[in-house]
Amino acid sequence: MTPDKQVNVGQVRSVMFMSAEDASEVPPDVSARTYVIRILDGQAAGHHVYPPLREGHAWVRAYAFDDIGPDAAGDAGALPPHLFTEAIAQAILRDLDAVLARDGIDLLLVHCFAGASRSPAVAEVLARLHGVAIAGTCYPRDPRFKVTPNKHVYDTMLRVASRG
Repeated sequence: MTPDKQVNVGQVRSVMFMSAEDASEVPPDVSARTYVIRILDGQAAGHHVYPPLREGHAWVRAYAFDDIGPDAAGDAGALPPHLFTEAIAQAILRDLDAVLARDGIDLLLVHCFAGASRSPAVAEVLARLHGVAIAGTCYPRDPRFKVTPNKHVYDTMLRVASRG
């Protein structure tokens, strides 16, 4: 890394969100310091099949919650939904802060299954907190998915972050 590209402790240089499939194709060498937030389904193990990430990313953290809001009603006989909570938001913020306390992050990559709801909500709040724009190349390639950040996830993350 050249001196003008050096990332200081506590600094996030770039934020992206994408689908699990797209994230599995990101080579770790795109950044010396890549922090990956994997958002898994909260309901049932194996609800969606998430491809593995390539080895070599500096940090990978996983959190599990469903793409729902607090008013979601489950189908009779279905597994109860796993709602995004303040505790999950606190864990995401705490884990990221722990890394930033001793290092800088070149790329903060947030992904969920489709890259259209949960990951953009988390990525938008984290980008805002760290004063960086979201990279314009991170929208889902699959035309079935339209980016619509999950309002409950976004609002909860922002509320928890504002308490500092």
